[in-house]
Amino acid sequence: MSEGPGAYDPLAGLDAVDWASHRHAYGPAVDVPGLLRALYRPDEAADAADTLLVNVHHQGGCVASASVAALPFLVRAATDPAVGATVRMDLIDLVACVAHEGNRVAPRWIAPGWSEAWDRAAPGLLPLLHDPGPEVRTAAAGALSEAHGRADAALAALWARHARETVPEVLGALVDAAGELAVHADREREPSLARLRALTEPAAGPGQRLRAVAALRAAGLEGNHARVVGEVAFLDADERPVEHGSWRSVPDDDALCAAALRALTGMSGGTTAAG
Repeated sequence: MSEGPGAYDPLAGLDAVDWASHRHAYGPAVDVPGLLRALYRPDEAADAADTLLVNVHHQGGCVASASVAALPFLVRAATDPAVGATVRMDLIDLVACVAHEGNRVAPRWIAPGWSEAWDRAAPGLLPLLHDPGPEVRTAAAGALSEAHGRADAALAALWARHARETVPEVLGALVDAAGELAVHADREREPSLARLRALTEPAAGPGQRLRAVAALRAAGLEGNHARVVGEVAFLDADERPVEHGSWRSVPDDDALCAAALRALTGMSGGTTAAG
């Protein structure tokens, strides 16, 4: 943390929260402020992040009020270079897990104020798309895929990063996130779907083509996706259709396409083209 008069304090406001009135999986959240402070102590940070995951997220199934109160501090720590890279990764994953539950479970299991808190906090993750560490960029894309209320801003940032990205794993995560968010977007919906369609073309490379098909399916867009999967499945080493292959007659069948995607995306991680 920065020190000195007027310096940025990522823990500003921590003591103003009535932590005893909030709850997590093990009762009143009185331990949370101490754990958040420990994130900035190198010898305590990893254990603190682990304990926050267990207490605040636990096994999922709900969003506790402690998550609402802790969220802004978790995002600040996740984006603070003063916090170790491994700990930052753990915090991004924690935020993503809680946000996923907030999008998934019934409203009665979500503490009041979560949706508003997540909408306020999510933009704070956008700079992580340009982090020097590819694993951080990958995790950030995954967390931002849960930012349904900020879908337009998140999509714009994801595509801006995609234009510059060279690491296959990150490229795949960016495409995955775009597919998850497109259905929730307004102004960025059609441009994102157009970009995803373009990534199904041969010039994108087999890995990106498969990820784009999966993303389009996640966005609920109908199309001859099985054709693309079939083309990729029956490419030879020179990336030409195998003469005896049957890819030209692969049916546009949802079950076939889904099964092929599950098999092929697991085998094609190293074939994704740099963008």
